[in-house]
Amino acid sequence: MHPISIVEITPSADVNNITSITAGRLTVNMIGAAVRADYFDAPRVGYPCWGGRSNRG
Repeated sequence: MHPISIVEITPSADVNNITSITAGRLTVNMIGAAVRADYFDAPRVGYPCWGGRSNRG
């Protein structure tokens, strides 16, 4: 996943906070897509999970 930046939101020029709402929804949708794609639970290649210890007792 690549980083994303939301820039140029000017509160004084944002009519009825539409731009702010859209940026917030975009952020939540991107986080939701990453969770659905199992991005956060996938083990990283080359890194031992939890310092190399197993959770299997």
